[in-house]
Amino acid sequence: VLNQHIEKSKSDIMDKIKQTEIQLSKQQQLSIQIAHLENKAHTLYSNADGHNAATYYLEKAFSIIESTKHDLNDQSNDVTAKIKQIKDILSKVEKLLQEGA
Repeated sequence: VLNQHIEKSKSDIMDKIKQTEIQLSKQQQLSIQIAHLENKAHTLYSNADGHNAATYYLEKAFSIIESTKHDLNDQSNDVTAKIKQIKDILSKVEKLLQEGA
């Protein structure tokens, strides 16, 4: 009986380790994705000189990017929804800049 209890405890610990590794992997992927979006936003910002609407949306995107970076460690926040929001904003900025060119 004691041996079964020890084996179950080992199994539970291994499951928790695997879950932690998966969570870290997801966090790393999200972090890389956020960094990519931030770089894209900086590139767009350098091309948005004099375009007030594009600048407005880019500042909004930067704000959400910073917020998302802080939320990465908090599992209760939906980081993927924020990433989608950032992508949508950057897409809108790209269209604005293309129309203005």
